[in-house]
Amino acid sequence: MNMLFKKIFLFSACFFFFTTIQADTVLLKNGKTIKGKILTQTGKTIDIRQAEGIVHLDPARVRSVEYGSIKQDLHFEARKLYVQRRMQLATNDVEGHFNLGAFCMNNGLYEEAISQFKNLAVMVPHQLDDVQNLINQAEEAAANNIFTRAQWWHKFGNNPEM
Repeated sequence: MNMLFKKIFLFSACFFFFTTIQADTVLLKNGKTIKGKILTQTGKTIDIRQAEGIVHLDPARVRSVEYGSIKQDLHFEARKLYVQRRMQLATNDVEGHFNLGAFCMNNGLYEEAISQFKNLAVMVPHQLDDVQNLINQAEEAAANNIFTRAQWWHKFGNNPEM
């Protein structure tokens, strides 16, 4: 069996096990909650990344902060690591693009994973079906992430601070 096919199969099997990522939760003094990834937390601001953008909060309005899983806490760092790895990656490095795409999927960087898998599709057209399966998984994960955010907006409205 081709080594790339084995990796794709193993990645596909493992991906569904690691796709649940907990978000950080901020409870405001008015009782509302905000979920996302806390980017910075200082005495002057708490910046939270959500799919719709970054929310800036005054810490005086915050009652408590609960941090999600370690995997989610590393999400911001994962994006920086992705950029570093991508810049070092050779254009024709099949295994490198596959590994970087898998890294992105495991760290919630779905759009970046799609980009890496599309690069892979160009390099290994004889395995297009397998690579397309990876692209479909990344697109589905991205859509599920957006759907979860849309549910949040529907529940809490356009301004999560109010």
